[in-house]
Amino acid sequence: MKAKAKVMEGLNIDGIDKIDNLMDFDDRYTAPLHGFKNAIEYYRQCSAVGFLEGIKVPTLIVNAKNDPFLSKECFPVGINNPVLKFEFPDRGGHVGFTSFGRNGLYWSEQRALDFIIPLSQ
Repeated sequence: MKAKAKVMEGLNIDGIDKIDNLMDFDDRYTAPLHGFKNAIEYYRQCSAVGFLEGIKVPTLIVNAKNDPFLSKECFPVGINNPVLKFEFPDRGGHVGFTSFGRNGLYWSEQRALDFIIPLSQ
């Protein structure tokens, strides 16, 4: 971040070590760098949640409970769409479903196949 602050005019990294969650980071950096007044406005305009009820094909959405970026507040609640299958494993981190399972595949690859193959039969 120090290197980026040197080349990005207006990027103030003072106190970055005090940020302890993604919303604070987005409020301070992501939102203003992309033209939003704050993280809430950024989330409202960029979130996929508003599109979930319109999905028409079977879709698997996996979000680990220990994801450091997408906390439980990000889990879709109240979505009433029968083609959506939500899974919230205890572990996996953020894109971290990398443990090997059957056939030498990553857990995430095998889970995707287990979801898709029955749909194709």
